[in-house]
Amino acid sequence: MPHRAHSLRFKLAAWFVLVFFLIQTTLVGAIVYFRRGFIENSLDNAQTLSAEAMVDNVLAAEGEWTEGNIEALEPNGADFVLFAIRNEAGEVMASSGVTEIGTLPFSAWEVVPAGPVGGVHTKIGAERAETLTGNAQSLRFITLPFRHGDDLYYFQAATQDRTLERFLGPFLDLVVLGVPVGVIAALIAAWIIAGRAVAPIRQLSKAAQGVSPTSLSERIDVPSTDSEIKRLEEELNSALERLEVGYKAQDQFISNVSHELRTPVAVLLTQAQVTQLGERTLDKSYAFVKKAELQLKRLGKVVESFLVLARANPSGRLLREPVSTIDIVLGCIQSCKEIAEQNQVRLIPSLGSTDAEDPEFPLRGDAELLQTMVENLVHNAISHSPAGGEVALEAHYMEDTIQFVVRDQGPGIPEAYREHIFERFVQVPKASERRDGMGLGLAIAHGIVQLHGGTISVHNHEGAGCSFVVHLPMFDPDAAPS
Repeated sequence: MPHRAHSLRFKLAAWFVLVFFLIQTTLVGAIVYFRRGFIENSLDNAQTLSAEAMVDNVLAAEGEWTEGNIEALEPNGADFVLFAIRNEAGEVMASSGVTEIGTLPFSAWEVVPAGPVGGVHTKIGAERAETLTGNAQSLRFITLPFRHGDDLYYFQAATQDRTLERFLGPFLDLVVLGVPVGVIAALIAAWIIAGRAVAPIRQLSKAAQGVSPTSLSERIDVPSTDSEIKRLEEELNSALERLEVGYKAQDQFISNVSHELRTPVAVLLTQAQVTQLGERTLDKSYAFVKKAELQLKRLGKVVESFLVLARANPSGRLLREPVSTIDIVLGCIQSCKEIAEQNQVRLIPSLGSTDAEDPEFPLRGDAELLQTMVENLVHNAISHSPAGGEVALEAHYMEDTIQFVVRDQGPGIPEAYREHIFERFVQVPKASERRDGMGLGLAIAHGIVQLHGGTISVHNHEGAGCSFVVHLPMFDPDAAPS
């Protein structure tokens, strides 16, 4: 079952409300905790002061301590539920008249030091409080030591614990009401804020919906001051620019291909029509066959170039096998020998010294493509060299790479063509009248070099001529095949 995606606005609002709720509950919990502690300390201090006042009244009273006269000694505001005076043995000397007063906890006296010091505070649970007072309300209990003459006594008193609830109750009621209201308000605010935050993204999305091959020249412009949105806008416009360049290059490529294919076909058609109109003789038929042969050869060369160009595409499959550099050089000299003789150009091969373990200093790649790459460079050098000139083909081993250098004695490459020399169908004006190329040779060589992970560059020489320099990684038998 496909996962249902939620909108970015919904996610931002949900996270905002969740964080707000966690902060709010944590803050309320901390306030309740510290406020409860503060109130309990305040109540304990108030109870201690009331007990001390009661002890002062007891010490100032005359006569024996009895139930009748001790109740009259309770100070104003003490609000004792019950109280008692015990001796050091724990016996009740006087009390507020509660029958179960003797069951009050007295173990605390063992840890209370003698003398007028602060009392020990404990709590009596609701169940035991009901046994003592008939009211199931927890009690706050204090044991306060005091001396009367040479004897040690303990005053014990209890107050109801509902005072704490009276202080915290309104606050907790406010919290119970305020938290839901706060969450709802936070949700509304988060929804509005998230809507404004994602508004530029919606505009970008709407603008992207209008992108098509016919509108690649248009650019996205979203009015926003956010740096992230501006960066995204720049990246989208950069992508549109690359797409526009790619479409233009594709259109230009299709146009050039159509032109190259149309020319030989048109020539063949014209020759066929001329041959049919005139007198049909053996010589005219022979001449037509020769012209047809030339045009078919050209057509075949165009198709072959396109096939090689397709193989040299980075997305194509590449053989990864050891290829001898020496075989590439010798094979290129053999295949280019005839065209060099036709153009009266001398080929000069050179294999530099090598420190490699393998004297063949092999490459890893496709032997046929690598051969085509070198042949295209040599063909280009021959076509730009004057009659009687020389074309040098060199191969050297250089620190785990193989360097090929093809040097000619032509006029060099004009500055205006230097940056575009490896583009398809780009042709540099030649010193001679030989115009047998289509502008694909260097583009094919460039693609093959890139496919094999190498680099290619061109350099003019002072005086005359230029060199194409190729660097390709050497075959490593220990490397994992890619």
